[in-house]
Amino acid sequence: MPKLFTLEEANALLPELREILAELRQAVEALERVEPEVSALRWKIRGNGHNVSDEPFARQRAAREAIQRPLARIQELGCELKDPRMGLIDFPSRREGEVVYLCWKLDEAEVAYWHPIDRGFASRRPL
Repeated sequence: MPKLFTLEEANALLPELREILAELRQAVEALERVEPEVSALRWKIRGNGHNVSDEPFARQRAAREAIQRPLARIQELGCELKDPRMGLIDFPSRREGEVVYLCWKLDEAEVAYWHPIDRGFASRRPL
């Protein structure tokens, strides 16, 4: 069974989650910057198979590894990242005897919404 958060516990994690999501966003942007270069090099390799730098591939690997660190940290905290671009995080919780998700987005000051486990962001409701 996953860790169940109270509203207070979820809100207490928000400063740390903001930092983690900033780190994740930077890593994703780094990967997005290198991907076109790597793709172009793959085409070049197919064409002549030699004289290509490994450096873009190394940057791609580093960016992918950098993405894994914040993802692992979110998971360690017991939260679920639903959308990295929105900074959408769900916290398993109990509401009226039922397991639900407390739902928070990066641009929100505090956790103020919830939704059933089997539904997503579009179904969230105010607490």
